[in-house]
Amino acid sequence: MSAITASGCYNKEPVKVVELRKMEQGGRTMKEYVQEFKRAARKSGYEGRPLIEEFKRGMNGRIKRKLMEAENLPTSIEQWYRRATVLDRNWQESRREEERVRKKEVGGGVQKQEQRSSLPQPLVWQRRQPLSQQATTGSAPMEGVERTNTVVWRGSGVG
Repeated sequence: MSAITASGCYNKEPVKVVELRKMEQGGRTMKEYVQEFKRAARKSGYEGRPLIEEFKRGMNGRIKRKLMEAENLPTSIEQWYRRATVLDRNWQESRREEERVRKKEVGGGVQKQEQRSSLPQPLVWQRRQPLSQQATTGSAPMEGVERTNTVVWRGSGVG
């Protein structure tokens, strides 16, 4: 795919153009994509608007969309590199933060549940039924013992 110039020299420009046109970000970070794109762009003969268009074409859709929706579009290829890299870095950090929160919620939920079960239960005040009601429910009052409000402790091993 290389060409030989009129002077008989080997010309890498067509090879770099094809390489540039085939290039896509894919699963790489924007920083990695920019580095590879710069290497291919050096000897492609592209500059200005055509170079920017090739760069945009190979970018992942989410970053390209964010940049295209921006109030002030980048005007130079260097600005496109910088802003795309920053957006990608922010997006990556956002995803890491979401993952940390998700893991914390899942792990924290189990931890909170375990903590709750190991803590003693709060005091519960129960009013005992008056003697007249106990007789109708079938429980016989103990003679000589007065029934009063008592504290009932619900918990493991305490009571």
